[in-house]
Amino acid sequence: MAPIVHVIDPDYDTVLILKNASTKFASWPSEDEPSIAAPTTPFNTYQKKRKALKAYKAELTAVPSRTTDATTSVSSTAPEEKEVHYHVSSRHLQLASPWFKRAMTKDGWAESKLINGHHQVLAHDWDEQAFRTLLNMLHLRNKQVPRTVSLEMLAKTAVLVDYYECGEAIELFTATWIGYVQETEIPSTYCRDLILWIWVAWVFDLSQQFEDATAAVIKESNEAMETLELPIPNSVSSEVDLRRYQALESVIGGLHGLLDQYRSNSYVCKHNSTLSFQCGSFLLGALTKELGGWSLLSPRPEIPFQELVFSDICAKVENARSPHWCCTYSRGYGVHDGQHACNLTQNVKEIVSKAKSGVVGLSLSNMRSSGSDVGAQSASQLGLCFA
Repeated sequence: MAPIVHVIDPDYDTVLILKNASTKFASWPSEDEPSIAAPTTPFNTYQKKRKALKAYKAELTAVPSRTTDATTSVSSTAPEEKEVHYHVSSRHLQLASPWFKRAMTKDGWAESKLINGHHQVLAHDWDEQAFRTLLNMLHLRNKQVPRTVSLEMLAKTAVLVDYYECGEAIELFTATWIGYVQETEIPSTYCRDLILWIWVAWVFDLSQQFEDATAAVIKESNEAMETLELPIPNSVSSEVDLRRYQALESVIGGLHGLLDQYRSNSYVCKHNSTLSFQCGSFLLGALTKELGGWSLLSPRPEIPFQELVFSDICAKVENARSPHWCCTYSRGYGVHDGQHACNLTQNVKEIVSKAKSGVVGLSLSNMRSSGSDVGAQSASQLGLCFA
């Protein structure tokens, strides 16, 4: 099969050969996809994301002219793939990318000539158009670079920038693209674009967008954070998951703590201690019914809170119904009936308000400085085990 050829530099000395050009990128799991039997745990999530990271980052190698017998054997049995050839300048690539500089100055590079006198470098799985655009930028072919791109194309470019370590070389272009993409607000629902924003913000150092997008995942996701097989660091996804656990536990734990308080024989009504039994009984019954209606009573939801969404739980709790009852009060000037002042709705709203105030997105600078220790530290605080 004849390769597709993109001439980036007419006076090229190197051919970048892209094999197995990607046709899918960061696919969102289908709703009708069969579920995995094993429950989602922080450890399983860690393992999954490690494997995804290894699979996603393609192995690129400089190909010498003298191949070993083993290499020849493998290539002869491999199925024929569509190839895309990019004619490029090794000097441009080395100036712009530490990755290319390392690859093109290692032992054997100077002797690795093809028959036609050009170096050869292999790449796998990249998006053909995104790779072409990146190479145009690195070769200063400005008229061949689009002035605006979609969030998806920006995310594809971010994958290449992360791999080839060339963010500084194309900063003027990506700053313009980011300005355009920012005209559309970050999604407030848990979806594919929200994860793309986290990835873009991570690579291009967008602190506010990173905080906003991770906060949205904490509030709106019903599962361990999906990374779409993007090379999002495990420390980021794990910290998001753990903050989601903390937020949900703050509400659910607070409600069950309130339930225990009303159930206790030592409960004392804060408005009239002589009515403690009646007050506790009314509030206990009301909260028990509401928790049952919200499916939060029995069994009590536990980490990892699969299928539970923090924002949905908060909305339900804030609309909790409170019973109203009248009591007879004796005062110095006589006896009269009046509505009891204790209110379930007010009490549960205080729990929700406290939980909401504790939900914040991740700090980009903190995540970069703390690295992989963040998830482990948070896990220990929650009593989780990753080993």
